Amino acid sequence: MQVEVISQKQEFICASTDGLEKVAIRLSDWKPFPPFFKPLKEYLQETDNPEKDYQYVDDFLNSERLNSRTDDDKTLLLCLFDRK
Repeated sequence: MQVEVISQKQEFICASTDGLEKVAIRLSDWKPFPPFFKPLKEYLQETDNPEKDYQYVDDFLNSERLNSRTDDDKTLLLCLFDRK
């Protein structure tokens, strides 16, 4: 596990199990891979009720494209800070 403390407020936070590591992290420098996270952040920004409207994330986690790149469980926690 790697932990980094960031003192600034964060707008978007994503945590996952290691099943998504190959697609979410650039292994060369252990930095987040923006193309993986951008659609998830946009989904949270656009949906009015993510607790009930989870089909996008469910479809994403079960997609053939993603399943072809991972062979482990895929658990995802998404958080968007609403400044309203």
